[in-house]
This record gives sequence, C-alpha cells and structure tokens, in this order.
Amino acid sequence: MLQGSGPAGVTACENLRKLDPGARVTLIGDEPEPPYSRMVIPYFLTAKIGEQGTYLRREPDHYERLRIEVVHHRVTAVDSE
Repeated sequence: MLQGSGPAGVTACENLRKLDPGARVTLIGDEPEPPYSRMVIPYFLTAKIGEQGTYLRREPDHYERLRIEVVHHRVTAVDSE
C-alpha cells in the first residue's frame, strides 16, 4: 500500500508489480482525479493541454491491467497487523 498518487507513488506501484506479479498493490491518494503530474498544471491552466494531458498514464485501464488498486481517499491511520 502506498500513500501518494504522484509520479513517485505511481512508479513505485509499477515497479512493485514487476518485482512481485502476485502481490496486492494499492495506490492511495486523497484527490478524486486519476494520478496526475503537478508539473504540467500551468500548461493545463493556459489551455495548452487538456485535462487528459495531465494524467500520468494515458490509457484509462492502465492501473486495472497491472492489477493496481487505486483508492481515492485520505489515510488517517495504519494498522501494521
């Protein structure tokens, strides 16, 4: 389980999937949008790209295909058990 759906979190999940194809991989971020790049927000705000251009992965089924569960919620506690 990883908190943070920015580039580091997405890349970590993808690498975990490569290292352990059978692992349960969950990406948690508290924003309702798909994981996106904050670096391209100025391009979106100036209409140089559309909203889709901000997403870190272009294919809508990317996370589903890799069996990465994406949860849009804030983590408030972690139970290590």
